[in-house]
Amino acid sequence: MIQLLLAHGARWDERHGYGGDVMGSLLHGAAHLPQPGGDDLASLQLLLATGAPRPDAEEQEDLPEALQAWLDETEPGALAT
Repeated sequence: MIQLLLAHGARWDERHGYGGDVMGSLLHGAAHLPQPGGDDLASLQLLLATGAPRPDAEEQEDLPEALQAWLDETEPGALAT
């Protein structure tokens, strides 16, 4: 879904009604509202590849282990493919 929206002009930095952006929503959802069959890691990788800022240490505190491990193993500035 993210890839489709970005391909049609959506921007990762658009603000929603609560003042956050898609990265904040992704991180919150991954930490607090995990969805069976969801792919939060692929979503994170897509957003980073399109220029979204890398989550800082505080934003990573509650993330699922798979997301934290990928961020730990990936150099800042490296784009996901």
